[in-house]
Amino acid sequence: MHLSVLASLAAAAVIPTKPVAPGVDMPLISLGTGGPSIGTDVSGFTTTWLQKGYRGIDTANDYKDQPYVAEAISKAGVDRKDLFITTKVPGSNGYAATVQSVQENLQQLQTSYLDLLLIHFPQGADMKGTWQAFEELYANKTVRALGVSNFMQTDLEKLLAFAKVKPVINQCQHNILAHMDDLIAYCEKEGIYYEAYQPLGRGSVYPPSTMRLSVLASLAAAAVIPTKPVAPGVDMPLISLGTGGPSIGTDVSGFTAMWLEKGFKGIDTANGYKDQPYVAKAISEAGMDRKDLFITTKVPGSNGYAATVQSVQENLQQLQTSYLDLLLIHFPQGADMKGTWQAFEELYANKTVRALGVSNFMQTDLEKLLAFAKVKPVINQCQHNILAHMDDLIAYCEKEGIYYEAYQPLGRGSQSIFDNPTINQVAVAHNVSAAQVAMRWIIQQGHFVTVQAGTSDHQDVDTDVFSFKLTDDEVKQLDALQGTAVVI
Repeated sequence: MHLSVLASLAAAAVIPTKPVAPGVDMPLISLGTGGPSIGTDVSGFTTTWLQKGYRGIDTANDYKDQPYVAEAISKAGVDRKDLFITTKVPGSNGYAATVQSVQENLQQLQTSYLDLLLIHFPQGADMKGTWQAFEELYANKTVRALGVSNFMQTDLEKLLAFAKVKPVINQCQHNILAHMDDLIAYCEKEGIYYEAYQPLGRGSVYPPSTMRLSVLASLAAAAVIPTKPVAPGVDMPLISLGTGGPSIGTDVSGFTAMWLEKGFKGIDTANGYKDQPYVAKAISEAGMDRKDLFITTKVPGSNGYAATVQSVQENLQQLQTSYLDLLLIHFPQGADMKGTWQAFEELYANKTVRALGVSNFMQTDLEKLLAFAKVKPVINQCQHNILAHMDDLIAYCEKEGIYYEAYQPLGRGSQSIFDNPTINQVAVAHNVSAAQVAMRWIIQQGHFVTVQAGTSDHQDVDTDVFSFKLTDDEVKQLDALQGTAVVI
């Protein structure tokens, strides 16, 4: 499966998403339409929101503005499947009233399904009947995920006592000056994401805002860099920190700990870098939970079954972990690719490794591997930047369902992107750096990136690539700058 970022989806990556239910990814920030007076025409600012490439909309039956939301969606020309629409029913008013409210929502929004349906307030005579209607709507796929709003712990306890399908969201007022920590802790314990409205406060606290921020509990920091699924149950960050830039054996613990403390979670290392003990030290210093990390490492080459098993054991020991998220063959060279991949598949089967891939494999190498592989590689990691990209190899990987991951995204030596006038012209147009243009060009193609960033400033710049989008003309100009990449 290749990471397909189609034109209509490219801008949507500006705001990261997180899975809230099986197959349901929710934007971390949505536009709330309920700020103005009831019944206000919200089509103008909602259209603006959609035209900027943002996809999350939060409305409600009570706001009396859903026809205007539908008008905005129509004006913006956004495909329904690219949107995430949250709406609400007024309260716990029983089965029949709930079904009627949802039918009104669907009709007013001109949609056949809802992405997230909330009970707006717990008040009402029949919470059980209301939730029965919710569960039936979820079962028949009229609604993709269920949640609540303004529920306190006692309300949630009452609901959870009979719910067959648990709510995935509790949406409540939440900001720096007004937050209910005990309620948040209870939601986290019950596996319910917490979503904030009025994140800037209201009244004398802060000016009101028409936008509300999804605070997805302990996942908030990790969402700085979006993830994409590369294998069943395996979500990989689009950007990882590569530790292999300095000399072999360099102490990388400092900038790796810095990366983790910023909330970034992807680390790319290798047996050949001789730095994995320092990576383990950084993880320990940052106090990270292993399950929140995505660790990629590599074995040196196609050196056969026994050598591969030994290399992986060394990796696990040096990284002080019991499993790896992604394991790559670093180079195709070696006498026994088949034995190497046999070891990979056994490690995958026993869950020592969550996903398998390769690095620096050309098409002939991949053809050789795919001829006998029972488990296909999900990643091919190669040098890739604006001035050096192998389009035929990328096309082959896409045809075979193999994601492409870039290393050296900013080039090297004579291939440096920083003095290129075209790249700098595009950078000026977006008020960003040449490095950010280079990174965005790769991300917008739908590829993963591993970046070597040894300072705080470089880490901030290299990851700040989700707030702008290159135009089609700019992409064409940048594509035309290509040279020929070389394997190192």
